[in-house]
Order: sequence, then C-alpha cells, then structure tokens
Amino acid sequence: MRKRVAIAGHSSEGLSLVPLLEANPEIDVCAIYTPEPESARESLERLGPRRAQRLAALVTDDFRAVLGIPGLIAVVDAGLPAGQRAILNEAPERGIQVTTPLIARLLFAFGPVDGAHRADLLAALAEILDSYHLTIDRRALLERALQVA
Repeated sequence: MRKRVAIAGHSSEGLSLVPLLEANPEIDVCAIYTPEPESARESLERLGPRRAQRLAALVTDDFRAVLGIPGLIAVVDAGLPAGQRAILNEAPERGIQVTTPLIARLLFAFGPVDGAHRADLLAALAEILDSYHLTIDRRALLERALQVA
C-alpha cells in the first residue's frame, strides 16, 4: 500500500511540492485541506490545467475527514492561516506526522536515493541546515535533524 500524505494549506511552497510527491510511486497525495477551498482550487491552476482539475477533487475544508483517511502517515503544513494552525495538533494524537514542506520534500519526494537524486537530496538538506544556520535553540535544531534522519 502506498504511503498517504495530505497537504494542509495552499501556499505556493506547499503546492509546488505536489508534483514532487506524485513523482514518487510510493506516495499518494490523498487530500488538500484548506479553510478556503475555492481559493485553493484557483491556486492549483499554477500546476497546470490537467493536474489542477484532478487535484481539485482532493480539496476539502473538513480536517477531521482528512485525519480519518486510512493509511494517512503525514500532513504537510503548507501555510495554514495562524488561526487554523491549532487544528494540526490533532494529527500527532492519531499517530500522524506533521511536517513542513521542506522536510516533506526530503522525506517523501525522492523515494529510494540513487545517484540521479543524490544531488537533489543534498540540496534539500542544505536548505534545512541554512534555515537553522543562525539558530540559538539547539533543541529545535536537534529535533529537526532527527526528523530528517
């Protein structure tokens, strides 16, 4: 069974992750949660008309239904509005990982790493390290490194 991943929010960073996830035969993008479904459907147009039409059927404003999807392993936090972020707290309680688009790209977009994808994987890892370059919170950095590992 393929690993099922949902997207929460519809930022350009999160939606640009969808083609990468779909390229991995082990991953199934099964839902796109947003409190603004029509806006999300419009944003999907940037991914091309055929893909946008197919993905529009995955857009929902019912997060509990998303969490109830059998086999869901992760929710990518792709720019939910600040007032909606608390809803993500329900996912870990159900054993579902909540991750950023960058970490999701590292964990799910590449599949088995071969020579052709090694450079992409290392570039994603470099982005993570750059984002924490100036951090003084060593615990947050350690937690992020453990997530990546």
